[in-house]
Formats: sequence, C-alpha cells, structure tokens
Amino acid sequence: HIESSISWESEHARAQNVAVGSTVGNINIAKALGGGCDPFPSSIWDTPAIRTSVDIAGIDGTGIAVRSIDGRHYAFVTADSLAPAFPDFVVFDVSDEMEPAELDSINVGPGLNDIAIGGHYAYVAQHSATNQLVVIDINNPNAPTVVALAPLPGVAGVNPEGQSIAYNDNRVYVGTNRTIGHEFHVFDVSDPTIPLF
Repeated sequence: HIESSISWESEHARAQNVAVGSTVGNINIAKALGGGCDPFPSSIWDTPAIRTSVDIAGIDGTGIAVRSIDGRHYAFVTADSLAPAFPDFVVFDVSDEMEPAELDSINVGPGLNDIAIGGHYAYVAQHSATNQLVVIDINNPNAPTVVALAPLPGVAGVNPEGQSIAYNDNRVYVGTNRTIGHEFHVFDVSDPTIPLF
C-alpha cells in the first residue's frame, strides 16, 4: 500500500490535510503512479497555499463536499451553528475559486456533523438524538431542500447523534460515537426520499 499525505495549518489555525493512498500488486503499477513509488509526481504538493477563504458568521464548519452540477462547481458546507437562528447547511458557488459566492443556506436543526454527496443529494449526519440522517436535494444549489429525515434504530444513551457519514452505490453509511445500540448503520437510498434501514 502506497500512501502519501501532507498537513498544514490555515490562517485561522485550522488543521488541514490531504492524503492519497493506492494499493498496488506489482512494481510496474507502482512506477506508473509516478516512479519511485511516489504517488505525487509533481512538487506542487510540497508547498500548499491558500487560494482564498470565506468566514461564515455564527457557525463552526464541520464538513465539506464538492460537486459539479450543470457545468458549475459547488461546495456544500455543514456546520454546528452557534445559535438556533444560524444556518447549518451552506451552499457556495466555487466556479471562480478566487471568489466563492454564497448562494443559499438553510437551518436543518440542531447542527450537522458531516456530509456525503451522491448524485444530486447531500446526505448529512445530524447532531440530534432523533433523525440522525438528513437527505437534502441539491439539484438546484440556489434552493437546497430537505426531502427526508431518518432515525438510527435502537440508538440511545449519551451520544446518539450521527457523527460521520459516507455514500457509495445507493448506500449511506452512518456512524455514531460509542453509545447504547449499534454505532454503524447502513441505509438503502435507491429512492433518496425514502431511506430504508
């Protein structure tokens, strides 16, 4: 397994990192990844630089995902809002990477911990004791809409909130902190408006 990573701190003292890993079966494949088993054949990874940044008042960012829709590039940010009045899901048009433009934001509830995107839907892990999975239609990035809420069955105790989330092939995987019940949950989202446990 070949893995390379780099870490740095942003101007707001936020830890940043990028990592890439590849599993190879023979030396020829390893060499094809950049020679000398280096998956980063260019030196541009040696000195990452901040292109621009945006401060979103009243929220602490918890997750980010990007998606191209109709030829434009968007960043979807989840947040743990500092007060109930602040949004916890924010959409940016990042087609011009030097001038990201906030398009819309919504307040889903008590805060969001993580995000994964599949197709034209954002799947978010909600910081809530109920309805830990939230599905948001992002087909129109100017007007994201919550289309489904789903609880994690049998979860209770001190940390029942959705903590992490991933999407792959019409499946959403939700993780929690250690709690009463299971910490790993799988949903079928073949129809994203009706997540099935």
